[in-house]
Amino acid sequence: MDVDALRKAGEICRRIKKELPSRVRPGVPLLEVAEWVEAEIRRLGAEPAFPVNISIDAVAAHFSPSRDCRAVFEEGQLVKVDFGAHIGGWPTDNSITIDLGEHGELVAAAEDALRAASEVLLARGPEATLSELGRAIEEAIRSRGFSPITNLTGHSMEQWVLHSGTSIHNYDTGLDRPIGRGLFAVEPFATPGRGRVKNGQPSEIFRFLRAKPQRLPALRALMVEVSRFRLPFSSRWVSSPQYLGLLVKSGALHSYPELVEVSGMPVSQAEHSFVVGDKTEVLT
Repeated sequence: MDVDALRKAGEICRRIKKELPSRVRPGVPLLEVAEWVEAEIRRLGAEPAFPVNISIDAVAAHFSPSRDCRAVFEEGQLVKVDFGAHIGGWPTDNSITIDLGEHGELVAAAEDALRAASEVLLARGPEATLSELGRAIEEAIRSRGFSPITNLTGHSMEQWVLHSGTSIHNYDTGLDRPIGRGLFAVEPFATPGRGRVKNGQPSEIFRFLRAKPQRLPALRALMVEVSRFRLPFSSRWVSSPQYLGLLVKSGALHSYPELVEVSGMPVSQAEHSFVVGDKTEVLT
């Protein structure tokens, strides 16, 4: 594990996250914020680990604006900006919820839960169990009268892999397995709703799976272009986004759906990345 690369990527995320609340304001285009975040990651010496997610209200994850998106932030919205940076494939993942309305308690619930999980990891390190982490998250969220999203999880990460096998649930699963050493993202989601998400509309986020034969020259060219992405990518990052759906149908790409709270209630999110070892570090 390249801890120096992870520390630098984490510092980049911290710098960007600190500035985001001043940029997410009513009337500002979502596309402007997404492009600023991604450009700033590159300017500071890293690459985006995945397209910036700007998920609003009941959309919990995976909304990312297309290049022709005209949506702007509006008064009253609850905005989750989820982004990451990587250096040499070593990713950090983090998020912030920005309240443009009156959702202070809901924002605090996710932040409290992340703080509680962080305290467990910092105190127990690799011996912290998945049950302990889930219980800390769930109790913090429920103490403010909300529900955790039970089918969204934190996750382990590896070089060039954002979700590498270990899931950190936002409730007590009863799994007493130690988390062990490694790189992890912890991301509580809180809601006044039922506490589950369902698939919504297809998003503008894709992942290359495998090369597939293509008859049309335009699709063959696009296949070559997207095959260079080793992590999830945005339709905004390719020359012919109008053909991406055809590559999905052929099995060459995976398309990520938007994830929406099943009862239509708003969702808050908080997230940090951690290196867990002899000394646990909060990267973001």
